[in-house]
Amino acid sequence: MTTAGMLLVEGTKRDSNDGDDKIARPYTPVSRNDTLGKLELVVKDYPGVGNVSTHICKAAVGSTLAVKGCFTKIAVTPNKWKKVGLIAGGSGLTPCLQVAEELLSDGEDNTEITLIFCNQCPEAIFLKDHIDALVARSNGRFKVHYCVDKVSTGFFSDAWNGLTGYVTKEMVAEYLPAADGVNNMIMVCGPPPMYKALCGPKEFPKGKPPAQGELTGILKDLGFTSDAVFKF
Repeated sequence: MTTAGMLLVEGTKRDSNDGDDKIARPYTPVSRNDTLGKLELVVKDYPGVGNVSTHICKAAVGSTLAVKGCFTKIAVTPNKWKKVGLIAGGSGLTPCLQVAEELLSDGEDNTEITLIFCNQCPEAIFLKDHIDALVARSNGRFKVHYCVDKVSTGFFSDAWNGLTGYVTKEMVAEYLPAADGVNNMIMVCGPPPMYKALCGPKEFPKGKPPAQGELTGILKDLGFTSDAVFKF
């Protein structure tokens, strides 16, 4: 499949009153294209709320899932940009991780990559060991800054040395690549409030694929243009 791209996974609606009990949601594989015989997804279950997520998490070993795609989001190729900044909130990590892994896996690529990975608290950070291993193997090309909304009392309050609070203009200016025309790219994936603050929401015209929408917020204020920002 093309990087960056996503799949649609079909599941069963939790409550259906219209006779149609099928529903689909997008997921970004975290396994690489050269992985044979398996496909890896990161799925967070929301008990009592989720539809497809619960369907996947409850699937028994040996059962099947209906998957459609790949749907390309943005073509990521070696040395397309000098620097890439990634801002991910929660499960929005997956497309950002896909981009980082694709670039880092190419021996001819020299792109510098920086990720700000946001979660509610330190305990909620997932795939940290995997991310830290990528950083260690990158020869300095991949840097990660963990950011949490708040630090709980106890062990983590003393040990936490990452960023705290929502992503601010100051954080972006200090840790991510600066605006440089189309040479540097910023990619964002997270909950709606993150889009609103950083780059403005995507648009979802009826009967048409999602559109990037107008660039607003922190990234526009820092001099980025719409062709240097991508909203997953």
